[in-house]
Amino acid sequence: MKHALKFVTLPLVFWVGQTGWTEAAALAQSGMETLEDVAYWHNLCQLQTQAGNPEEGLAACEQAIALEPENAIFWADYSFALLTLEQYPETLAAVDRALTLNDQNSLAMTYQCMAYLGMDLPEKALDTCDTALQINSFWGNQSPTLAWRTRGQILHQMGQSQQALIAYDRALHLDPNESITLAYRCQTLVESGEYTYGIAACQAALDGDGNWLGETPALAWSYQGQAHTQLGDYTAAIATYDRAVALEPENSEHWLQQGWLLAQTEDFAAASLSYARALELTPDSSRGLVGQCSTLNQQAQFEAAQTACEQALAGNGHWWSLGSAQAWRELAHAQAGLGEYESALAAINRAVGIQPDYLQAYSDRSVILWYLEDYHSAVEVANRIINPEITLPTEENRAIIANTWTNLGRIYSSQDQPQQAINAYEQAIALSTPHSHTWANLSAAYWVVEQYTEALNAAQQAIHLNAQTEHGWQNQGAAQAALGLYSQAKLSYEQSLEINNQNADVWAGLGAVQLRLGDTDAATESLEIAIQLDPNQALAQQILEAIEQSPSEE
Repeated sequence: MKHALKFVTLPLVFWVGQTGWTEAAALAQSGMETLEDVAYWHNLCQLQTQAGNPEEGLAACEQAIALEPENAIFWADYSFALLTLEQYPETLAAVDRALTLNDQNSLAMTYQCMAYLGMDLPEKALDTCDTALQINSFWGNQSPTLAWRTRGQILHQMGQSQQALIAYDRALHLDPNESITLAYRCQTLVESGEYTYGIAACQAALDGDGNWLGETPALAWSYQGQAHTQLGDYTAAIATYDRAVALEPENSEHWLQQGWLLAQTEDFAAASLSYARALELTPDSSRGLVGQCSTLNQQAQFEAAQTACEQALAGNGHWWSLGSAQAWRELAHAQAGLGEYESALAAINRAVGIQPDYLQAYSDRSVILWYLEDYHSAVEVANRIINPEITLPTEENRAIIANTWTNLGRIYSSQDQPQQAINAYEQAIALSTPHSHTWANLSAAYWVVEQYTEALNAAQQAIHLNAQTEHGWQNQGAAQAALGLYSQAKLSYEQSLEINNQNADVWAGLGAVQLRLGDTDAATESLEIAIQLDPNQALAQQILEAIEQSPSEE
């Protein structure tokens, strides 16, 4: 995020003491000075501008100039009031008048430099600031710090990071603890990839003299947050954005960044709250809306997610790094969650059309094709991702490639190709730390090929990663039953039902092991529940029929 140029306020030429600028301006206006008192109007010009009332300051400057039209200082102060109002052409005209009266006025030249920068003329701005520093003659009650700091901002905007850092260092040589200059130095370091040094510079700004000149310490906290984010330390980044939003609760950018970070740590409920706050401040924010869509998808709130993504696509067009492709991908996720697979396929095709190198979108496309039972196309798309000649197995890509191998395993399982499924799951596990569902699926594939010990080991790995994995416990029970460990299998099935008691397959498996343990009544009850949940549950039907046909004991 580029930091917008802000023109900083300047110290006055006289001491105001403990009275604030607004109060001092009011005192000046309430005095008994006559309309012919030029010092009154000049002081009022400065006071009002410093108090954040540039319109009133401008009027006072005009009164001072009317009394002494040949005073170069008055014209310089007048140009600063115009600059504060972002009236750049008028600022340049006032500076020209000041320089006509005193061509050695470095302060006026610096205002000219700042006006050119405000007009997005960085080359002219740089030349003017350089001239001001070369002449280095009249700075009023200022110093060359202002010009060096502005020069640093210009060079940073031009992408000349090292030269910008030199300019900031020159400003800091004159004023070593100035918080605002240290914060701008931090910004340049962070945006040029020097994250560790950037964090230190921002901390120096926070520990500095507290002179933020129109900014707040949130500037330094936010850039520290960006640096921590780039270093992958999301916990530290979240903590810095907590400080930023506390200082600037009306800054939607801080809320957006906090929401994104919370989503990365899978705290989706908290991320939704941050995005909601950002959207209160900027309702048409495409980034906020697509972030909200993503977190709603993660919470399986697909209808709300679909609405948020559609709003994002109609929003202000300011996106995260993936552009609108992210919104199309999240929209596809929501539509797939709603069972609207044809619409999901159209949306994911838009995503990969916009971003042809969007690997996660290609991976999702493979899954959607699988849902549509277009297995050949699903495998074809997945093979494109896992092909090392097409996709470099970089650290960034490894998780996506691993996830694609997992998806391939599911596709092969759907086609009754368990050995290919096993190979795919093992590839996923070798590439990246697997999710518990990958181990659970591998367990099921091993069970199909009657490798029951391997099936048990894989199920145990799934449970180790996530003790609330319903299918991990289910598959552990199936493997234990196949190995004749009926008492253990019973406990595993019961644990699976503690998590979800609406799974007919688990009730059927439990009934089978209860029968093996000689508890026919309990088995019958479990099997009947399985049939109630799924009248087509084949195992439960077969066992119940066998129980009914077996001779009863006298």
